[in-house]
Amino acid sequence: MKIPKLANRYAKALLELAHERNAVEQVKDDMKFLLDTISNSPELQIVLKSPVIKSDQKKKVMGEIGKHLHEVTASFIRLLIHHRRENSIHDIAYEFLQQYRAFKGIHLVQVITARPLSAALRDNLVKKLKSYIGGTIELEETVSPDLIGGLIIRINDKEYNASVKHQLNEFKKSFTTNLYKPSF
Repeated sequence: MKIPKLANRYAKALLELAHERNAVEQVKDDMKFLLDTISNSPELQIVLKSPVIKSDQKKKVMGEIGKHLHEVTASFIRLLIHHRRENSIHDIAYEFLQQYRAFKGIHLVQVITARPLSAALRDNLVKKLKSYIGGTIELEETVSPDLIGGLIIRINDKEYNASVKHQLNEFKKSFTTNLYKPSF
């Protein structure tokens, strides 16, 4: 996901402000909440991106969403709306979480499996990943039955695909390549 410089700068400023006010964890929770809320609500995305809807109405909507947000986060959202940057809230929240993880030494690892992982397998996977990349591991699990079996692991910009679906596709690809070369 390509994040604009604007989101990077605002996220950095928010992280610094939260650190000054000893509210990093609360602001992180708020940013995660906002990211999830905006991602799962197409109507809210339209409201935030629409130039037709007035800032006052956007403040009301975000005020309703943010009733339970920490004061640092609520003030920050009001500031964004005041400066007409409400269409960047999603990107800023995403970038804030990235910077928070870097600040805390946390690695986000996405694991996609055909079935939910058992607790023992999850613990074993986290232990192996810790020995491989070090630091703290934040596991984000997704179940995708179309993988048939196996798993896909995404760490930052790297993907390790050990799914049955991928192996079958590679096998199919090897059949489509004609290795026969006539000798005449």
